[in-house]
Amino acid sequence: MQRKYENFFVPFPVLETDRLRLRRIRRSDTFDIYQYSKKQSVCKYTEWLPHTDIKQTRSFVRQTIKAYRKHEGMVWGIELKENGRLIGTCGFTVVDPTFLIAEIGYCLSDMYWRRGLGAEAVGCVVAFGFEVMKLLRIEVRMMVDNKASSALAEKLGFSFEGLNKKSMYFKGGAHDILRYGMTDDQYLEFLKQG
Repeated sequence: MQRKYENFFVPFPVLETDRLRLRRIRRSDTFDIYQYSKKQSVCKYTEWLPHTDIKQTRSFVRQTIKAYRKHEGMVWGIELKENGRLIGTCGFTVVDPTFLIAEIGYCLSDMYWRRGLGAEAVGCVVAFGFEVMKLLRIEVRMMVDNKASSALAEKLGFSFEGLNKKSMYFKGGAHDILRYGMTDDQYLEFLKQG
């Protein structure tokens, strides 16, 4: 029997860590999102191009809010508690309710790199996936040259599962993609290791 994952997002859950609040994206976040979405450094390994004007960011925010209203949104805005700024996004990009598998994606402003905030946010969403949604498996994919994302996945206990040659097409070309995965059993083992 298929599970209805939208049930876990009505109302949309707010998740908290020591330094972060993961919550719905709001219209008032548009400027913060634009500030990092316009940067080539942030978009280098994403499927989307840098935003050339704030209208593109407004469109993204509108689409995200619309998805929340339709109970299809599974993307959290990452808010830094110390200043209330939205510094990135993290969430499930694909969920298969039949086989209890999800894929996670994330993006963080380059102003906040190398502080452990990405791992804090992604780790929180992974915990929600396994502990609340009762997923059996979570996957993460990234471009081969995205060393920071590979390191983050490994830090959180994901296992490298292989290289998929030319498996994604975006930004005008086919790209080789690294695949990492974690099962519910691996997650529990990772927690035990502390």
